[in-house]
Amino acid sequence: MQIVSAAHGLSAGDLVIVTPPDGKLSAGELLARNLDAFSVWRVQPLDRDSFELQQSDAADVSIQPNDVWRKFDFQVSTAQGAFTARVPIYASDLSFRQRDGSPKKQGLNVGNVWEYRSFIEGGGQMAAIWTFAGIREEDFPPERFPLGIPLELTLSVKRSHKGVDEKTGDIKRFIGGSLRLVDPNRPDDRSRWSPPINFLAKEYAIDRHYLPRRIPSALPGQPDGDLFDDYVVDGKLAVRLQCMDPNQYFGVALPDLYIKAADGSFRLNFVKGFYSIWLQMVVVICAGVLFSTFLNGAVAMLATLFAIIVGMFTGFVQQLATGTAEGGGPFESLLRVVKQAPLTVPLEEGPLRDMAQFLDAAVQWLFQGAMHLFPQLGRLDSTPFVVHGFDIPASDLAIQTTMVLGFFVPVFIAAHFVLKVREVAK
Repeated sequence: MQIVSAAHGLSAGDLVIVTPPDGKLSAGELLARNLDAFSVWRVQPLDRDSFELQQSDAADVSIQPNDVWRKFDFQVSTAQGAFTARVPIYASDLSFRQRDGSPKKQGLNVGNVWEYRSFIEGGGQMAAIWTFAGIREEDFPPERFPLGIPLELTLSVKRSHKGVDEKTGDIKRFIGGSLRLVDPNRPDDRSRWSPPINFLAKEYAIDRHYLPRRIPSALPGQPDGDLFDDYVVDGKLAVRLQCMDPNQYFGVALPDLYIKAADGSFRLNFVKGFYSIWLQMVVVICAGVLFSTFLNGAVAMLATLFAIIVGMFTGFVQQLATGTAEGGGPFESLLRVVKQAPLTVPLEEGPLRDMAQFLDAAVQWLFQGAMHLFPQLGRLDSTPFVVHGFDIPASDLAIQTTMVLGFFVPVFIAAHFVLKVREVAK
């Protein structure tokens, strides 16, 4: 939650308790109400006129009856992150460390069918390390980034137990983690590690942290370091993530940690999303016009519908065209339905199986031709960028426009000659 309040006088780490406008709450009453994690907020990095509040863990709250509390008025701003167009800088590499600290390209598999993310175990040496390339000091001037370089993180959390707090007996609602800057060339050299940035994982939300220009030394008696002088090596910056709670897991992928370089225009991004939808419409209209030049209306509509299905489900069509679809092609799948045979078990040898596989091989050429004839409509869809608040890259729009032109021009020429032939025939 972001708060707008002029001259608030707060510092990072202060505790804030939000009460109703007419509410009167003394320190003694706070103790009597048995505070939980949802009534106390901790102040995050702030500037002169605004600050952020993050839900605090009740175990970290210590309130005494004689504590002094100040009252100040604040105004809650509009929803942050809903209408935005983030311009991210993604890492060029993601590597992992195993339980013994040795490097590995993949993390743990916790049994999820979707293997998009790899997991790291908490309470040990397992870690995920992102390496960014092309980081330059002039791209992050202090005037635009007064709090430091913003890192945004999206995590998947896998809990192996409920996580009962040993001190209070309460079930923990959040899993702890830490971020560190490490040497990109020697990520396992502990003498080159920065102090940790501790946080509580936010599932299904974007968690923002800042890398300040001045990095406190992790060793006592050593001078503080500079972000770009000491941790950016040949344009590379490495960030190490660890889960702090034993037997709990963080799931990460390469795009889950990125540097927020800027905020683009949401209005322009919205127009870009509509442009990608318009490109899909152009492809569908081109296919419909082409089919209507030599087919009647009903058949042309069915052919256009077939083109849309092929374009939207290109991955599945590719499996059918190459014969790698689980359960076989359409005729073998039909035979499995009739026999109630599972997909993973080979069919019994016999004339029916041979006939089904022969027909599937005969129609593979149809799917192969359809793959090369119709563009992939899924690649023309940029609306997920707008939905999730990310700027649509201009390079993506250029590729999409080139794909549509590559389909439009030959279709236009083919439709022209088909009409000419029909006129001559009449």
